[in-house]
Amino acid sequence: MFKKKLFWLAVLAFLGIILSYFVKHPVASGLCLSSEPSCIVNLSLFGIGMFYGMIGLTVSFAALLFAPRAISSWWGFAVLYALFYIYRIIATAPRPGGMFANLGFSVQETAMWLSVTFVVATFGIIAWVYRKNK
Repeated sequence: MFKKKLFWLAVLAFLGIILSYFVKHPVASGLCLSSEPSCIVNLSLFGIGMFYGMIGLTVSFAALLFAPRAISSWWGFAVLYALFYIYRIIATAPRPGGMFANLGFSVQETAMWLSVTFVVATFGIIAWVYRKNK
């Protein structure tokens, strides 16, 4: 039962990768005109965060397909991490003006690191659950 749901969640996350790729490139996909800079910036920032988040979810769901005992421990972590992920992406959005306005990581770098951290933590939770149950 869980494996079937996890499989479909992984498929949905993979479809999210494809969808977010088009949102990440709004002019090429026809979502924005090249003369609309605010549309381009907003959609591409949203697409970047969604793209890397979906990659992390796809890998995590695929890993959980082979470790179904870890789902109950992983689920609470995933909900809290999703909220943290959304907060960090919003807080990292570039702010206009000033020489020191954009110090720190870009949205793309932040999304990549958060996704990598999510996947590593997922594998850590899986290892912890299986080591604890030996």
